[in-house]
Amino acid sequence: MAWRYKLRVKNAPVGVEVVESVLEKHEIRMREVMLEEVEDKMRSELTWGVHRIHWEKNREIWNMYKDNKISKKVLDFLMKQKLIDHALLNRWNKPGYERLCSTLVLSKSNTNFGTTGICRVPLRQRHGQIMPNVQTGCVSCASEDKGPIWWNDEVPDRVKEIIRKRSGQFEEDEAHENGEVEEEEVNKDSSDDGDGSEVAGNTESLSNGRLGSESEKEEELVDKNRGNEDVDDGQNEEEQDEDENPSKRRKVSQNSASSLE
Repeated sequence: MAWRYKLRVKNAPVGVEVVESVLEKHEIRMREVMLEEVEDKMRSELTWGVHRIHWEKNREIWNMYKDNKISKKVLDFLMKQKLIDHALLNRWNKPGYERLCSTLVLSKSNTNFGTTGICRVPLRQRHGQIMPNVQTGCVSCASEDKGPIWWNDEVPDRVKEIIRKRSGQFEEDEAHENGEVEEEEVNKDSSDDGDGSEVAGNTESLSNGRLGSESEKEEELVDKNRGNEDVDDGQNEEEQDEDENPSKRRKVSQNSASSLE
C-alpha cells in the first residue's frame, strides 16, 4: 500500500495514474509468491519467484515508456520514488544488456570463481547440463537467446534445437571414442599375440638349450665314469698278475740286487 501514497504526492506528474494498475497487479502476485509452501524447495529457490515478478513489473513499465504510453517525467518520477529499479532500467539501455534479468548476476563477488552469473552466457556456448542461475532462477538472459528464460518456463524451440544438436554431437563423439577404443583393443590383442608367440619361441629355445646343456653334462659324467672304471680295471689286472707270478717278482728283485753289486 505504500506505493499508493507515493503516487499521490503533490508533485506527481500527469499520467502517473496509468501505472497504478500495473503496480497493483504485481503486488498481488508478490503476495501469492510469499505465501507459497517452501517445504519442497531448495534454499536458493525461495527467491526465484520474487526476482521474476520484479523483472516483469519493471519490464512492463519500461515497455510502456518505449510505446509512449507514459512520459519521461512519469518514468523519472517512478525512479525517484523507488517504485521501479533504476539500476536495472539503466542497464537495459546498454548494448548486450537489453534483457538482463537482475543486476545481481553482474556482481562477481556473488560467484565462487569471481565471474558473472551463468545466465549471462549464451546457451550455444555452454557445456554440460543447462542449469538456471542460483540467485535469480534465470536460465539465460543473453541478448541472442531472446530471454530471459526462467526456470519454470516451457523449453523454447531454440533451446530444444541446441540440446538436440548437442546430444547428437555427444553421441557422435561417444561413438568415435568407442571406435578408437575398439581399435586400440584390437591392436593390443594383436600385439599380445605376437608377444606371446615370441615368448613361446624364446621359452622353447631356452628349454632346448637347457636340455642340450644337461644332456651334454650327463654324457661328460658318463665318459668320466667310464675312464675311471678303465683305470680301476687296469690296476686290478696288474695286481692279479703279481699275485699269480711270485717267481717273476723274485727274479726281478735278484736282478736288481746283482745290478747294485
